[in-house]
Amino acid sequence: MSWFLGSSKKKKPKRQWVKQAKKTSAWDPARWYALLRVSLVIGVFTLLGVGYVVGREALIRKVGSETAAPPEVRFVRVPPWMRPAEIQRIQQRLASVISADPMDRKSLVTAEHLLAGNPWIEHVVRVERQRGGRVLVRVEFRTPVALVGARDGFHLIDAAAHRLPGVYTYAQVSQLGLPAITGSAAAPPQLGKVWRGADIQAGLKLARLLMRQPFARQVRGIDVANYGGRRSARDPQLLIITE
Repeated sequence: MSWFLGSSKKKKPKRQWVKQAKKTSAWDPARWYALLRVSLVIGVFTLLGVGYVVGREALIRKVGSETAAPPEVRFVRVPPWMRPAEIQRIQQRLASVISADPMDRKSLVTAEHLLAGNPWIEHVVRVERQRGGRVLVRVEFRTPVALVGARDGFHLIDAAAHRLPGVYTYAQVSQLGLPAITGSAAAPPQLGKVWRGADIQAGLKLARLLMRQPFARQVRGIDVANYGGRRSARDPQLLIITE
């Protein structure tokens, strides 16, 4: 009896140890499944990111190496009064700065800045690439409405008095069909800049008014030499010169 009781007391701790061991070694399938799912998602996104970077660089190298011809630059609309030689000169200048690589956007931005600095151009709308190495240019041109006489000849200006390229003689003025403003006290500004002076603005305003009249073809110029009465307070400030 005593042996039986003593042996039973020795086995009791062993049962507790076995029970505790089973409890700590329990396997949770839901937990391992969640970890596996998170690992798969991270792995897939990592592979996609690496593939995008490697594939994009390879595509850029491949397309850039296959494109050797220089881009063909074309204007969407060209006003009829623009000389073809002037348009061709602008196109050649743009083609020299635009890269043949269709993935290169930096050279298109450079072309936009180049166009914005051209005195013939009022506003750059867009410069875009198309298939076949073609580049389309959309801009708004400045329209010449009159000429201003200076010591070196007659210069074109637009409706806002921006000086445009070109210097003409008195004999060429009649061929252009635009009124000439003479007698200005201001010197010619740089190309693309506004020709300052109240006499220029007054002559330009009168010229725009006369161009809407039926006798506009008979007007050859406007003399602003006495604007503000700087020569004579009794004489007219503006003179209309006709045929």
